[in-house]
Amino acid sequence: MNSAEYPSLPSLAGCHAQLAADAMRVEQLVDAHLDEVERLFRAAAAGDWDAVAKLARQLAARPADPEQAEVVVAAKALARDFRRDRPTRAAEAHLNQLLQACRSLKERQRGERRGPSGVAG
Repeated sequence: MNSAEYPSLPSLAGCHAQLAADAMRVEQLVDAHLDEVERLFRAAAAGDWDAVAKLARQLAARPADPEQAEVVVAAKALARDFRRDRPTRAAEAHLNQLLQACRSLKERQRGERRGPSGVAG
């Protein structure tokens, strides 16, 4: 195809490449975020409250983009529940809220990958 007949084609190709790169970068950030959350839940299951407190503080300190705001807010609530690295009574409820926020984020990711037609793209 002759791009002289369609001068916007090179521009579209550049836009498409940029969009693909941005999507990959966002996916990598979310995956890294969720890996940290997974380590937090493993530590909680093992009763390693020092690690839970540390990971909750790390998650709470992350900048909250709109996509991950619910996860960061839940992590901040959980981080506040530790006094001298021991959980308070509210910690279990906030740990559950963090789990639900992570599940919601993952579901939104899956929906975005499928696209508006419901087919994976």
